[in-house]
Amino acid sequence: SVPRNPHPLADYSTCIGLRTGQSCSPVCTPGYDTVGVAPFDMTCDAKDGSYSDESGLSCVGLPCTKGPSSSAMSASYDTCNDLVSGELCVPSCLKGFTLVSADPFNITCVDGSYADASHVVCEATLCALGASNPTKDVNYTVCMERSTGDVCTPTCRNGFSVPQGVVVRAVELLCDEGAFLDTSGVTCESGLCTAGPVAPSPNVDYSPCSSKRSGETCDPTCLLGFSIDGTSN
Repeated sequence: SVPRNPHPLADYSTCIGLRTGQSCSPVCTPGYDTVGVAPFDMTCDAKDGSYSDESGLSCVGLPCTKGPSSSAMSASYDTCNDLVSGELCVPSCLKGFTLVSADPFNITCVDGSYADASHVVCEATLCALGASNPTKDVNYTVCMERSTGDVCTPTCRNGFSVPQGVVVRAVELLCDEGAFLDTSGVTCESGLCTAGPVAPSPNVDYSPCSSKRSGETCDPTCLLGFSIDGTSN
């Protein structure tokens, strides 16, 4: 026997096999609280065995306070954990990860938990923007080619070096919107240009530059007997 006017969230299994005059008490399906139900005496149609649901059944969605029974890697369910059965759940990704795909689904909360039917996929975000708190004269290129969860150690840019005694720590990357927090402790100091130019021009006096540091301005002059245009005097 089946009801002619079934409640979409009702379970009528306790009424199967009953006859006219017997009492039927439907309940709500898992994830819903049964309220307002009153047992009723069944009147079964002689032709098809159907009956009218006169229970006044009402079903109220239960809350999902415990989160998913099993979660996808790097997924965030904060937007779903305040929902009740029947509402739409769309997971997102944890900080440092980018959403690839997720299927919205109607949540069903049983004992405070729910099954994740979203097939959500999150991937580690690339730290392409470098450090959100960059230190002057630091080279972050090695970190900008890596993603959340990777480890990198920033270095100094050409012409600069880590001062003696400074310990530079490796950084475990958390790439938030493409940038990461530099916790390496790296500092860089400029080096002295004592060895002269790598490719010196002939007849040029570079001695004014020998006491300069990286980043400072150097003004070489011509050797005695030569002028700026390259001709001898």
